[in-house]
Amino acid sequence: MEERANTGSAALQESFHLLALRRAIVVASASTDAMLQDLGIWNVKRYVELSREHLQLQISLKSTEEAIIMKMGTDMKREEEVLLCYHLMDTDGEANISVLELAEGLRKLNDFNAIQETISLAEHTIRHYAGDTGGLLSPDMFESFFENTCKHLSCTFHELCQLCVSKIAFGQDGREILEDMVAHVNHEDVTHEDFDHEVVRARLVLIFQMMDSDQSGRVPFKEVVKHLFRFTSSADWDVGSNASVLLMMEKVNDRSQDVDEFLDFMLNFSAAVAGSVSFHDLANAMTFFSCRRDVTDQDIKELFIDDGKRFSALDADEAGFEDVVAYGKLHRLFQLMDEDNSGSLDHCELALGMRKFTSGNDDMSKSMEECMAAIQAVDDDGDGLLDVREFAKLIAKFANKAQVEVHHLIDFMVVQASMKCNSEQEEAY
Repeated sequence: MEERANTGSAALQESFHLLALRRAIVVASASTDAMLQDLGIWNVKRYVELSREHLQLQISLKSTEEAIIMKMGTDMKREEEVLLCYHLMDTDGEANISVLELAEGLRKLNDFNAIQETISLAEHTIRHYAGDTGGLLSPDMFESFFENTCKHLSCTFHELCQLCVSKIAFGQDGREILEDMVAHVNHEDVTHEDFDHEVVRARLVLIFQMMDSDQSGRVPFKEVVKHLFRFTSSADWDVGSNASVLLMMEKVNDRSQDVDEFLDFMLNFSAAVAGSVSFHDLANAMTFFSCRRDVTDQDIKELFIDDGKRFSALDADEAGFEDVVAYGKLHRLFQLMDEDNSGSLDHCELALGMRKFTSGNDDMSKSMEECMAAIQAVDDDGDGLLDVREFAKLIAKFANKAQVEVHHLIDFMVVQASMKCNSEQEEAY
């Protein structure tokens, strides 16, 4: 991905982005279709909703494919079209095409089913153009191969490139895309649960690539928030207010995530909404948003932590938090635990809240004693209650004792609060 970011013009980069968007749409469409098959007509409202989404994804798919072909016809130079086709065959992204990669590309171009026949053709082609250079095809060799193929087929270079994109890129269905991404998994040695985990990871990588519009290997956090915002604002998805804490950010925001950071964040968010939304619902909706782009900065203003309505950076500093985002999340977590909305936590609210982040095996009386002792340790005004600044001190001490960063601890607490409810016995106590 890094190499593609530094190769070619904005038109080529946009084509890579559109291809990534297409892959995500195809997988989302296949997922939606499978959901429709499983659902039947017993839930009419959900069936109609999914049918509409499936149709809109199909329309978006054709619009995306048309945009790719139009961009090739108007904005891209010949060498950029070559690079686009080259990268379609360079499936491992190592900037060269092996015999197996060329064979698979030729099989799709010619609609061959005979694997051995295409491998033999690929070996002959690479020997002819690469000679003794290690059995790999470079971009220059690939261009020469395409030039001769044009003569053989009596077509223009541009027409051959469009054929390559149509056959190789547009020929992949959702199952094939996911199978390619989890091909490293030995199906005989993994459990069904492990394989599902790999599929989830593959879909998240697809979504990351879809959002990485400049192929820089990073996506702006604000874009991630916009893709997830509908889940925290729509009545159709009962995800609760906990999940929105994970989306909080500065008003002026330059944060970004690489693919590993994105995966960690999305797994946290998925866990936070798991009781109401399946992962594939979440992934499908994020893909659907990329087609609509209907969330603006104005829509997400309630997630800005430093808009002056709640607190300032000075408040965070006085509470001992250098990271204003972490303090903003803690502030919202405090509000979630403050069940009577009094602006302070008593030992009962603290105990009920903190038991969600522990095994909950201890009896309630012990938890209450521990929470009363914790309050006394940070209760500056001696009123037996915790205001938000005192709560911040408590969490900072907890993070230091656990040897984790504060913002990681708060995200963990938010996710656990979403996943676990207090038992009737705990509530009654």
